[in-house]
Amino acid sequence: EKKWVIYNGFCIRPNLHAGRNVTLRSLSDSGNRETVVLEGIPKDEAEAFNDDLTLLTHTSASALDENYLSKLLINWRGPISLAVLLQGEQGEGCVREKIEWTLQFLPDQYTAQLAVHIIFERVPKLSCDRSSRIRRDDILADTVFFASYPINTVRNVARLFSATRYIVFADSDYLFSSGFYYKILPILRENIPVGSKNALLYRIFEIDEE
Repeated sequence: EKKWVIYNGFCIRPNLHAGRNVTLRSLSDSGNRETVVLEGIPKDEAEAFNDDLTLLTHTSASALDENYLSKLLINWRGPISLAVLLQGEQGEGCVREKIEWTLQFLPDQYTAQLAVHIIFERVPKLSCDRSSRIRRDDILADTVFFASYPINTVRNVARLFSATRYIVFADSDYLFSSGFYYKILPILRENIPVGSKNALLYRIFEIDEE
């Protein structure tokens, strides 16, 4: 709902893309300000969230792969919150183009619950608008960039703008088995009541397609 959110030294534009069935999460005590500054992840009441399961994932703008995103949308049938880190010349326009290119080939039933949020490092003492305009254009070597990738912050951004009672984290190259969303949601509802601090773990298996 807001133009910018500042969190942990980063600027966030929430819901750069939001499908028609995405529930936009309102930030508590944000008032009418265009820029919201967060000290941490708000601890909202669980009853305020939808009784659903959101897949939280993240990537960088350069690593955002249209083919993988297409497979993910078909594979996961529930809400998805995707955080994308901008770096170098890979800006907001690049992310928009990749998202739009991917969505044009998929039926609405697969894309209606996708939300995409962009994040980039804020220039100290400058607004997010100014930081966006002067964001550095130099491209770091891959080893340097990935060594400095703020994985916890980017994960938290995906979490911050989810609006469901249950969440599951996955890396940007992970695909769940067919039907996982429909199988696990009833199990969560039965075993993880509102207010519970319990969590379920899932195993990861690598498959050699060759």
